Amino acid sequence: MTGDFSGLSPQSSQMLGSGGAGGFTVPGALWGQVPDLARAKMRIAQVGATIIDAPQGGTMSFPTLERDPTAFWRGELENIEESSAAFGLRTFKPYTVAVLVSGSIELIEDSPTLGEFLMSTIAAQIAEQVDYAALAGHGLGQPLGILNHSEIQAVDAAGVLADYDSFARAVQKVRQQNVEPGAFILLNVSLRQKRAERDREAER
Repeated sequence: MTGDFSGLSPQSSQMLGSGGAGGFTVPGALWGQVPDLARAKMRIAQVGATIIDAPQGGTMSFPTLERDPTAFWRGELENIEESSAAFGLRTFKPYTVAVLVSGSIELIEDSPTLGEFLMSTIAAQIAEQVDYAALAGHGLGQPLGILNHSEIQAVDAAGVLADYDSFARAVQKVRQQNVEPGAFILLNVSLRQKRAERDREAER
């Protein structure tokens, strides 16, 4: 599975509110924690996605294996049948996700813990946006999400989840691409449907 989303840089912004009317600047060492906080909250990171700090304003290219070589049985002293692999190239374009928060100088002075609270809140918002874009982004001004890639594997699982057959078929499809699946990301509605179905079965 692939998704093209940008890395987070602590140098992207260090200001939380500024201007002639008064403002404040979070120290760089403190503000630099926001990308780490955001990564920790990202569901895609928790399930094993690789997050790369892309060069600011630039693109990155990675080679891909599009077709595996083939293994053949051979007898003793017989020649080995030749096969070939096919390689491709994927280009990742960085995008920027931002949160802008402003406040009065009086508020900042009266609330010494506001900076820490804002960092946690901003990190959570960034994580939510990156998670959504990585999974379902439409690719216009934001990353193209996994679900919107034309070559993505799919399993029809419409309706209430009554069993784990859909999961088993999804695992099989991923393994057919020589990748070992390690996690599932489920919407809360899917979990509630599964729990409701189990409760109904228990009541019968």
